[in-house]
Amino acid sequence: MSNTTWSETGITWNNKPSLGGVQATMTITDDSFRWYEWDITNYVKSELAAGRKVISLALRNTATSTPFTAFNTRESASNRPEIVTA
Repeated sequence: MSNTTWSETGITWNNKPSLGGVQATMTITDDSFRWYEWDITNYVKSELAAGRKVISLALRNTATSTPFTAFNTRESASNRPEIVTA
């Protein structure tokens, strides 16, 4: 997502930013709880090279599916999402 000006408390379905290009994909085949990893290294490096130090990311299912997958938020007591740098 190229728009980085949205706020967590101000975003709604009606004012959500448009999605940009796909940075990584993964097929999730079941509803088992586990860690998922996407390598966005090249995207982050290209944004830094362009002078941008803030990025927005969106997870999107490209099809309706059953079972659905849910991810914890940063407010969760455990298994919070994280960005790891090498």
